[in-house]
Amino acid sequence: METFQEPWRFADSDGIDRGRTANIWTTTNSEASDLYGLELGYKQSFKFLPGEFLSATGVEFNYTYSESESKDFDLNGKPFPLPSNSEHQSNFILWYDKDGLNARIAYNWRSKEYRGRTGLNSNQVPISLGNWAEPTGYLDASINYWVNDHLSVNLNGTNLTDESQRVYAQFENQFQSLWVQERRITAGITLSL
Repeated sequence: METFQEPWRFADSDGIDRGRTANIWTTTNSEASDLYGLELGYKQSFKFLPGEFLSATGVEFNYTYSESESKDFDLNGKPFPLPSNSEHQSNFILWYDKDGLNARIAYNWRSKEYRGRTGLNSNQVPISLGNWAEPTGYLDASINYWVNDHLSVNLNGTNLTDESQRVYAQFENQFQSLWVQERRITAGITLSL
């Protein structure tokens, strides 16, 4: 949780205080909050499948349920969750590994994510709106091949479906920002001596 402290006065490098100030933001642990959930994972190599190709594949799956409540409340009196928390997250990975060739494709998804609160100016009482990122999923892939014991080549792709993330303030039609995350493809060579 970020907290703002009163402006801090400081002297210039020559030691003279010219009345200059700096705003200081610090990160602290949240006040007592509730966080509970469940995580399930599964990993399986398919060595028992017929054929050289299928027997070199495998799968991984992970699901996390995470519910939380902080001491902050929205304008309806409902408690906000802890920042950066999504109730549901899952990952699915399919991989291949044989004779120096490693390949994997992964899909990562999370439900709406709480990004903190924003305040509204009011003549009566302070009002807080929650900033929420819409549910988003990302598809990534990588291929790595060891040519010999010292040389490998790789190709990696992140966000292959070119997903961006929309953030809104409390209500889905109250657009706040757009996190544009372009598709990225990289290639490389690793030399180990």
